[in-house]
Amino acid sequence: MSNSLISNKAGAGAKILLLFWSGVNAVRTVDQLELTPGFLELAKTYPSANLDAGGSAVGLRAAETASASQLCQVIGSGRGLDKGYAAVLDFLNKKKFGSEISGFFDCLRATDGYLHILMPLTERSGFDNQDFCAPLQKYLHAQGLSKIAWHLFAGGENNLPKSCLGQLRRFIAWQEKQHGGELRSLSGAFYGLDETSHYARSRKAWQAIVSPAPAGAPSALEAVRENYEKNIFDDDLPPLSLAGAKGLSDRDAVLFFDLDPSRFRQLAEIFIPARKPGQTLPGSPADWLATFVSRPDFVKIPAVFSPSRPALTLAESLAKNRVRQLRIAPASSFPLLAYFFNGRRSSPAAGEDWQALDLTLRTAAGDDWLDTALSEFSQELKKALARDYHFIAADFFSADLAGLSARPHFFDHFLKSADRTVSDLAKAAAGAGWTVMIMPLDPAAENIFPASRQEAGAAKSNRLPLVVLKDDFQTLNFGWPEPPNNDWRLAAPIGTIRDLAPTILELLKIKKPASMLGSVLFTNHSA
Repeated sequence: MSNSLISNKAGAGAKILLLFWSGVNAVRTVDQLELTPGFLELAKTYPSANLDAGGSAVGLRAAETASASQLCQVIGSGRGLDKGYAAVLDFLNKKKFGSEISGFFDCLRATDGYLHILMPLTERSGFDNQDFCAPLQKYLHAQGLSKIAWHLFAGGENNLPKSCLGQLRRFIAWQEKQHGGELRSLSGAFYGLDETSHYARSRKAWQAIVSPAPAGAPSALEAVRENYEKNIFDDDLPPLSLAGAKGLSDRDAVLFFDLDPSRFRQLAEIFIPARKPGQTLPGSPADWLATFVSRPDFVKIPAVFSPSRPALTLAESLAKNRVRQLRIAPASSFPLLAYFFNGRRSSPAAGEDWQALDLTLRTAAGDDWLDTALSEFSQELKKALARDYHFIAADFFSADLAGLSARPHFFDHFLKSADRTVSDLAKAAAGAGWTVMIMPLDPAAENIFPASRQEAGAAKSNRLPLVVLKDDFQTLNFGWPEPPNNDWRLAAPIGTIRDLAPTILELLKIKKPASMLGSVLFTNHSA
């Protein structure tokens, strides 16, 4: 194939917009079908289908559901995951940690301090927090490290509203049974896991960890119940220290224990300059600060686990063929496209631009910020569509970013406004000659689209609906079967999400690399 620019040769000038709508898992408790007429209209007008997005279809256990970051990895690489969370558990159980993290633990052992473990409260595809905590705790005890202080964060990705109470109850039961250290603080994701440069919020969670209030909460469970009674739910739980909790001493160390270290970026940036010279631990962050999963663009600190990376991603395949491409998303969800979608690579490929949008986020002044943020996103994406790009991956303004898992009364307004924006953007892009692929990027799409399910009695398979808009879409012979009762939501999956990358390459007339195991989703493409 010629290496000339795609606008001249490859793909005959084809332009593709892959539009994700991430974080909509917060809306599982409402009937979204009545609130998204725009999306349903597109699905009825243009080719639409369901794709498998969980279990063996993406390299996970049969009952395992992929997270949003894992979904992006599969879509961007065109192949399944390496056992997903099961791989993490295998690694923890084998206890073959690298020399870098071993040195971190050696440093802590020398000071006889506490290891403060910061961890989101969540259920991951049938795995509870304690599934990961137990083998880590056994390893630490075997290394002579028995002083453990837990700092938990509620809400965020993969969590239903008000799910913290049950998760916290199970964690405390495990902790008490296994003598699993001390629970010292609890914060909502809006504070502790913020990724939108609002450091004042993150500092409140940091304060609860390093310098707890003298009169802390007597019970974490009771504090959560009291907040629920005030209509303050998981994401918005104010940082609290528990009664008797001690702060971070100069002999202690900190471990960010999450599969996505980006969620702790702001806390890490606060921790490092806050450490004063002359403390018992050496001044280098590598001696007292560590993360669970390695990430090249994270703070340069030791990591427990280094996941494998795909050989050749969609981004790199496009770059090899000199295709100009863009990743554009709100700052909070930008790592999904700029890191996970690109195969855990921390810099753009040749000819690829990154645009993280600093949108107007929610404020104490009211809810007008939402429509402003939607408008800002729409304007920036329309500008990008007018530039000389031939592939754009965009992550739409999400419900998680809106913090709606903590504000159920605001679901309807968000969904209706977002639905209109998605529909308008898709139609505008298709009218300008773009092939548009729309997919809600959610770890549990069956709950979002209640009718998108298998026939009665069949086992669940996590599905994601896909809609394809093209101004001359009749030139594509998709070969997708007619859904039962002419209702696309009832249709059986026609493929998996790993088929998206090969399909995009086919539309651009680029041969897929051997490392991609997915297939093209249509049967014929007219020249």
